[in-house]
Amino acid sequence: MWKKSDNAVAVSSVVEDDPGEKLNTYTANGVSVSTLIGPSITIDGAMSGEEDIVVCGIMNVPIHLTEHRLTVANTGNAHSNIAAHAIRVDGIVEGELEAQQMLISASGVVKGKLRTPNITLEEGGKVQGTIDITGSKPK
Repeated sequence: MWKKSDNAVAVSSVVEDDPGEKLNTYTANGVSVSTLIGPSITIDGAMSGEEDIVVCGIMNVPIHLTEHRLTVANTGNAHSNIAAHAIRVDGIVEGELEAQQMLISASGVVKGKLRTPNITLEEGGKVQGTIDITGSKPK
């Protein structure tokens, strides 16, 4: 019998009927996105974009999304320097993070340098490193 894992990210796919809309959008943990990096995917190199991204797999790349959101799902693992408008960590991130808003959830683990004017650390979330509360916009 199939058993739901407590660590699984909740993802659903929606196909839009309007040809002017993006063909596929996903809802992952309540966030609607058009790019989802699946749990079996590993990316090495560099990534930038103009849309929100949910990482369920492994990212070993710098990520640059200064006007968009990055979510590292509870199955996600990022060894990356990240600049985004907003960052949510439900999984594991190691690197330098810079954003206008950050949320480290109860399942989130971050090791590195965090720079943000607005951070939420839920009970159970873990941060090892430094947090710089600043008003600057990510570069």
